Amino acid sequence: MRLSPLPYTIPRSRGDAPDPTRPLRREPVRREEVRVYRRMIGDGIPQWRVTMPPGTYRLEERGKHRSQYIVGDPALWQPLMDELAAQYAAQHEYWRQRGFPGPQQRLPSLEIAFLMGFEYTCEQCGTRFLAYKLADNMLRLCSDKCGRGRTAAQQRAWREANPSQYHRERDQQRAEASARHTCEHCGVAIEGARPTRRFCSDLCRIRAHHQRSRQAVDD
Repeated sequence: MRLSPLPYTIPRSRGDAPDPTRPLRREPVRREEVRVYRRMIGDGIPQWRVTMPPGTYRLEERGKHRSQYIVGDPALWQPLMDELAAQYAAQHEYWRQRGFPGPQQRLPSLEIAFLMGFEYTCEQCGTRFLAYKLADNMLRLCSDKCGRGRTAAQQRAWREANPSQYHRERDQQRAEASARHTCEHCGVAIEGARPTRRFCSDLCRIRAHHQRSRQAVDD
């Protein structure tokens, strides 16, 4: 299903200078508040970055030339960093157990050179957020949650604009899924059923359940 652009256009801001003098908030940063994204640097080296909600970062000066950096406050960001580290470790272990090297994803950087950090307005929810300078063609999204919401809105807009094509493609996908859909217990083809159906009958479902119970006891 090929999606077309949304029927409305939001003018994209070039960003505003951040305000690191803003008082820090008290509650830690939550996963649903941020967007973790990849930026290519140097010779195509990926670097993971994260958007920062207002009131979660401060300004630091370092080095001989007193270079300025916007840095995420450790007390507010540490719980989320621990959560992401556990998530990445679980993903790596999942693929390692299946014989694959697994993604070695690093934690996103919480440091931005002051001249490269800009505050934007999210195109989905209108929330303000800080990010490393975004290109003009990049979406201004404050979080992964808003990214999923925008994709869902785009899909709805496409379905409403192309109802006949949507139903035709949906019916075709269901027919193809049904053609290769078989019962998990007896292997009989399941025709005319939803793609998520696992068994051809209640009897097969009950038998499969009892079989799994016996295997659990034997193990």
